[in-house]
Amino acid sequence: MFSRLYVFAGFVLLFASALGHSQTATCTNWTFFNLSAPGYTNPRGINRWGTVVGDTLSSNGSTVVGFVRYGNGTVKTYTAPNAGRTFFTRRNAQGVTVGWADIDPGEQGLVVSGSGVVTVQYPGAIGTIFDGINYWSSIVGIWSNTNPPFTGPWASFELKNNVFTTIDYPGSVTTNANSISDK
Repeated sequence: MFSRLYVFAGFVLLFASALGHSQTATCTNWTFFNLSAPGYTNPRGINRWGTVVGDTLSSNGSTVVGFVRYGNGTVKTYTAPNAGRTFFTRRNAQGVTVGWADIDPGEQGLVVSGSGVVTVQYPGAIGTIFDGINYWSSIVGIWSNTNPPFTGPWASFELKNNVFTTIDYPGSVTTNANSISDK
């Protein structure tokens, strides 16, 4: 009797799973692109308008530059002033792009909006990276005070209205905030 109960329960579960609603991925509009001749294109973020940001090699292949690829396929590359390398990570719906640039003595958070650019360093940090931005222009990222930057533990933050708030998961060695919701 006991084994019949297991067989019956197994049959019910199998039958119920067959009736369950399953969904197949329906994305059929993939777009592949490569921006540099040597083959290094690193897309890091996309906004609701289909604008992709990331990093690629410069046209002569000598350094890394940030790029913005618009929904219509046009591309703009960007090098931050005095930067060895420039990386873009996210772009919000208003067209504000964040990332980081290698500017001595370390990485500095980067905000690009229109023709304006601002570099930001977390107070006391050697390296600051902006990883995400939301509709309201709240930025999340990581910072480190090790030299060279980011070889040791790092901590996360939110930058909102020019005020840094530390994000630190209790008991962790490292916390890495990559993205922030519009809500």
